[in-house]
Amino acid sequence: MQRTIVVKGTGKVSLKPDRIELDLRMRALDKEYRASMEKGALYLGDLREKLKEAGFNTDDLKTTNFNVERYSEYDSKKREYRFVGYYTNHSLRLGFDFDTELLSKALDAVSNSVSDPETDIRFTVKDKESPKEELLRSAAADARKKAEILTEASGVKLGELVNINYDWGELNIYSRTVYEDRAFGGEPMLAKSVAMDVVPDDIDLCDTVSFMWELV
Repeated sequence: MQRTIVVKGTGKVSLKPDRIELDLRMRALDKEYRASMEKGALYLGDLREKLKEAGFNTDDLKTTNFNVERYSEYDSKKREYRFVGYYTNHSLRLGFDFDTELLSKALDAVSNSVSDPETDIRFTVKDKESPKEELLRSAAADARKKAEILTEASGVKLGELVNINYDWGELNIYSRTVYEDRAFGGEPMLAKSVAMDVVPDDIDLCDTVSFMWELV
């Protein structure tokens, strides 16, 4: 019977954010379906124009989700739902290099648009592939080191590598620092100006891989 040892290697990488992403969610409500769509298109056009005036390339504003939903509200007196209209929901993302001046311009443009969308600011990195490779190399080195210590302490020797088990899941390559703006119809500029001074946390990534070696 073949004797084996299975060891989990843990890879760790710490990255400094070098890219900012603005996630924007616009909602247009109207009783008529077509009018709701037209209002949503007006909002989008105005937002693109405001960003263009601020010096951004509007092609960098990408749609991440789009849908139209029927909206009703509950009437407690009549004890029934009352049709209000149609919501046109448009989620977009604007990404650019880490630059507080660019961030300020982007937020000014967004807040001055007629849509006044919900805004989340996230911090990430431009190169997302290299950290993944570094994580796997780190995990492999960690597993090898652990295996060598265990076999040496047990009086056996490490043989051939016979199996690698890895779950190819998506990594969340974002800083824990997140700014969310949920202001509607108010003046969110004070909160946004404070965000300019935020230095985001490093992005700490961790991943595990299981290795199996033969014992000799």
